[in-house]
Amino acid sequence: MRPQHSILVIHDFDGEVRRKILAAKYRNERHYLREFAQELASGIQQRGCAPQTIVTWAPTSDERRRTRGVDQSEVLARHIAAFLHLPTKQLLRKVTQAPQTGAARAQRLSQVKFVARVPRHVRSVIVVDDVVTTGATMSAAAVALQSEGVRTVLCVAIAATR
Repeated sequence: MRPQHSILVIHDFDGEVRRKILAAKYRNERHYLREFAQELASGIQQRGCAPQTIVTWAPTSDERRRTRGVDQSEVLARHIAAFLHLPTKQLLRKVTQAPQTGAARAQRLSQVKFVARVPRHVRSVIVVDDVVTTGATMSAAAVALQSEGVRTVLCVAIAATR
């Protein structure tokens, strides 16, 4: 049986939303991330959070972080945590470094893997990413976290492709 997790996405990845996400990702226009974080935090509040929830992010590859100068998912996660008054911590490390961008669906579904380091008391985690395409990144993050004893994983993203 596959581990279960829920996903919260607030926009489609098109139009003005797409433009803002790409500006944050490739032109370091981080102010957009704060706007999106506020919307995501509101959606998370409507669902409710378990006690001792930690906010983390699906990290990008080391190479992409160096090239861009930022991991936009980390920035987004830190804003969400601040809005919700929750702790944030890097719990995931990407094992595979192959980029998901431009990869075929089958390749995306099989190539992304994470390892997790989770404090013993943590049973609920919110995982943040910017865009959901196939869901492979969020599923891999949930599998890694749940293999370390996390019971509830809420995956949140700004947008999803259609």
